[in-house]
Amino acid sequence: MADLKQSILARTQGNPLFIEEMVQHFVENRTLVGVRGAYECRREPARLDVPGTVHAVLAARIDRLGADDKRVLQAAAVVGKRIPLPVLEEIGEVTGTVLRDALARLTRTEFLHEASLFPEIEYAFKHALTHEVTYAGLLHDRRRQLHAGALGAMERLYAGRLSGHSEALAGHAIQGEVWDRAADHLLEASSQAFVQGALARSLEATERALELCGRLPETASNAACAIDVRLAMYAPLLMRGDLARILVLIEQAEALARATGDRLRLGRVLCRLAGPRWVLGEYASALELAQVAHAIGCDIDDLESRLTGAMLMGVIRFQRGATAGRPSRC
Repeated sequence: MADLKQSILARTQGNPLFIEEMVQHFVENRTLVGVRGAYECRREPARLDVPGTVHAVLAARIDRLGADDKRVLQAAAVVGKRIPLPVLEEIGEVTGTVLRDALARLTRTEFLHEASLFPEIEYAFKHALTHEVTYAGLLHDRRRQLHAGALGAMERLYAGRLSGHSEALAGHAIQGEVWDRAADHLLEASSQAFVQGALARSLEATERALELCGRLPETASNAACAIDVRLAMYAPLLMRGDLARILVLIEQAEALARATGDRLRLGRVLCRLAGPRWVLGEYASALELAQVAHAIGCDIDDLESRLTGAMLMGVIRFQRGATAGRPSRC
């Protein structure tokens, strides 16, 4: 019950009308049972749906807005929970004084509020439910266009520091159906999550990127992206001990690299294939893979393949010698 209370408070942000309607909604669907003031929670809901009454009230308020205010509010809903003014200026379809006046009106009427002034002005929705209802009211094509516009705006505005916005960029690319950019930003989001130790979030991003790669045309650049996605899955899967999945993915990456003649990625793929083979005790196969990777690294001057291949060759030779009880002949 305590968890449900906190969820309702967070979702409604303390608005008494929204709280009352949410509680009534759960009474009607038998999530809450008992009498007013002493309800008991029969089951935790899978999600907190917006009751139709709240949805109708908010939708009516939005519909009563002027055309400029409504366009700005809809664009803000697409940008997200935090709405940087520079991004909104790029996609809001109104600019200059018209935009500033619309934002002032939306702030006065408590649709939006100023959330930050530094390092750039940011707005946020006064209530999360208002954001949800505004976003839900957008037609698919307009929503897609606005997401694609937000993606382009953020890539221009935050050039050189995109990694800090990778999750937002990936979300806009997916919703904007810009699939090639979506895969790139999902890879960066996965990398950021991995550095933070969030393995599940890291793998979730790469799994989505892997799915999106299947929608891309068969070109060398898209094959390179498909290989990079599989390579990005190596470390988090290794930390989970999922060698079987690693071998499947890296063997797929090897086939792509050979088919496209991508020697840079082939060397790196072979290093990641040698590691699991070594762990599984397949020393001869692992050593051969490491040697080929090292040779490719030396030939094309790729530091990663050269050093990783050399390291693997050393540990595999040592392991073979220790296992066999005699110096290795490799």
